[in-house]
Amino acid sequence: MLVTTIGSPRKSQGLTMVEMLVVTVLIAILSAAVVLTVDFGSDAKKIRKIAETLHNQLLLAQDESLFSGDLIGVEVFENGYRFVQWYTPQGFQGNVTEITDASGAEGVSPDDLGDGVVLEGSEVEAPPLEAGYWEPVSGDPMRTTFWLPEAFKFVLEVEASQITLPELLEEEQETEALAQLDFQNPEQNPFQPAIFFLPTAETTEFKLTLYVEDNAELDYVITSDLMGRIQLVRPGEPTEEVY
Repeated sequence: MLVTTIGSPRKSQGLTMVEMLVVTVLIAILSAAVVLTVDFGSDAKKIRKIAETLHNQLLLAQDESLFSGDLIGVEVFENGYRFVQWYTPQGFQGNVTEITDASGAEGVSPDDLGDGVVLEGSEVEAPPLEAGYWEPVSGDPMRTTFWLPEAFKFVLEVEASQITLPELLEEEQETEALAQLDFQNPEQNPFQPAIFFLPTAETTEFKLTLYVEDNAELDYVITSDLMGRIQLVRPGEPTEEVY
């Protein structure tokens, strides 16, 4: 596992082919961040670039989970998003017995999350923090945290239920707040992903809408079904039901 662990040193060892693929994925995710800070002019151009970037990032995060065997989560805020990873000293072993979503909805309890197992639902919540903890994918939360421009917002539905989204602090405030926390402490770990990518290819069923306030004609929608098909729906295109 290549992700830098906070407060838990790991031994250096050679890179496997899979690990090289994960490095490539991480570089692509991190380099895509510049899109959110570039001024593309009109709101129509901005929202298209942001939606396409997020869509690509979600596909890359899905691939990373498959390549690395790690459980990857996405925190969604009203004004941004962040990629996180579940860490245990032994790595994700596929033995989570319950997965539910951040809305607090009742979870699914599959007997096993091994290869070939298909979940009957995608309401997910992370394993208990006593078994491990969430950490930023890059080791540095600011490298995988993305803020939307002013007046751009998200709406998230998981299993047809709208999730109440928190708001990201300004970058300097968010950086300062996270720097004071011990992610390995269950009482301090702040990460609460609502979207999950499992190494067994299952993915949270969700509908994520990106919109500009006072302009309903520019809405972009990203959807995912349980089998992990992530689609970007542009303004004017029909949205397929995923539930």
